[in-house]
Amino acid sequence: MPGKGSLRYFFNKKWVRQTIISILLAVLVCSLTQSGDGLGYWVRRQVVSALSVENDWMPEIQEVIGWGAKKEYYPLVLPVSGIVVKNYGWCSGDRKDEKIWHEGIDIKTEIGQPVKAAAEGMVEKINNDKGQGNLIIIKHQRNLRTIYQNIEAVNLKQGQEVKQGERLGVTGVHPVHFEIHVRGSAVDPLEYLRGNSNSI
Repeated sequence: MPGKGSLRYFFNKKWVRQTIISILLAVLVCSLTQSGDGLGYWVRRQVVSALSVENDWMPEIQEVIGWGAKKEYYPLVLPVSGIVVKNYGWCSGDRKDEKIWHEGIDIKTEIGQPVKAAAEGMVEKINNDKGQGNLIIIKHQRNLRTIYQNIEAVNLKQGQEVKQGERLGVTGVHPVHFEIHVRGSAVDPLEYLRGNSNSI
């Protein structure tokens, strides 16, 4: 039996073998993804699919970086009541079998309903895009931002202070898109509002 100080003893450890095999596989996959031939393209597609569609890695990633471990409390109110028709996370894209990351929720409600500020803050950006609808970004305290899209009759100015529950505009034909960003990263709005119900 090899001694504890020998190289053979070191390589007999299961975790050492697993680590070396994992590194070799990672190098092989990286090499193949850089290849311009058909095999390289296939490997790239499989890696993207494994990391995006088949397995949702976001809960594990968020737990590692601290989001899932301890959530701060933010006293937010709903911007508008309605039905959540598109959730935060992976969702179907325009093309068949396409999956895209959706950084917020889409809330469907009746046309003309008031859209309110989720918290007190300052209007950081207003963008009127005919294709995407009015976009409003509000900067709040504690590195928090809320984003509202597809809003009509907006009568705000950049730099304007708004109170929690203050009217930002009204709903239009399209569902209201709503995002919450904490420290620059999008989070699931339903977890910061009223739980995971589809009817809010």
